[in-house]
Amino acid sequence: MKFVKILLINVILFILLLFLLEMCLFISFKRTHPNIKYHLKSISYEDYLKTVVQRFPVGLNYKKRPIILSGCSYIYGLYFEGIHTPQYKLSELSKRPVYNYAIPGKGIQHTLYVLSHKLYDKNINNPEYFIYFMISDHIRRMYSPVMFNDCVANPVFNVDKYGHVIEYKGNYPLYKKTFTYYYFFNIYYFNFFNKDYITHRKNIVAYFREMNRLLKNSFPDIKLVIILYDDLSPYDIVFSSLKNDGIIVYKANELTDVNLINSKYWISKTDPHPNEAAWDVLMPKLVEKLNL
Repeated sequence: MKFVKILLINVILFILLLFLLEMCLFISFKRTHPNIKYHLKSISYEDYLKTVVQRFPVGLNYKKRPIILSGCSYIYGLYFEGIHTPQYKLSELSKRPVYNYAIPGKGIQHTLYVLSHKLYDKNINNPEYFIYFMISDHIRRMYSPVMFNDCVANPVFNVDKYGHVIEYKGNYPLYKKTFTYYYFFNIYYFNFFNKDYITHRKNIVAYFREMNRLLKNSFPDIKLVIILYDDLSPYDIVFSSLKNDGIIVYKANELTDVNLINSKYWISKTDPHPNEAAWDVLMPKLVEKLNL
């Protein structure tokens, strides 16, 4: 009886410690990300997207075939509005309509969901290019779909042992909805899992082939373009192999002959998001390379 009582007290103390840790991590997160909403209650991804400020299409008066963009906060143009956004610059240089489905904090999982559930504008007429801007942190986001815990109903795509992409449609377990899980997942990833290049390479190939398949199903003449914005050199062999699938791959630095990950092209010395000068260098080269 005494043993059971001690065990019960220890269990209660452990739960209280976990709760205290969760509250501390939650407060810390909200201080660094004050504008991000946290939905403890599961909501559909479609409903979640309604809470996010998405980019409106630009250049709809142009008659040439449209371009679709996707990725994260980089190509979203975080910190910029109007004529200063990358989509506007691309539209004006190419004289084409440009649709931008990038969402800050997202990446491949988000893009696959938008394509597989056809959440794009139904008025897009025969787009010529779908351009995905990739940064190295998108590798982590392949396994951490609850990025920033802003939506516990985020899409989850996994790759099975045969290389097929499968969408997981269930609800997350409660522990995956916590900031404690998010914190320790990142410790695990950055210290161990990030070096598992074999798994990452296999999944990258599967995800982009699936992305290409979904695009071709909706727009048979579209071309998938991947822009590698920062250092993804451990995956060079993977992206080279994707070219055999008709996927176009460019490294941003090679495209521009400029080191865009130099702090000269950052928003600030502590924030590597592209500044406007970076887009002024990259977009003209992209238009030239793709003959837009």
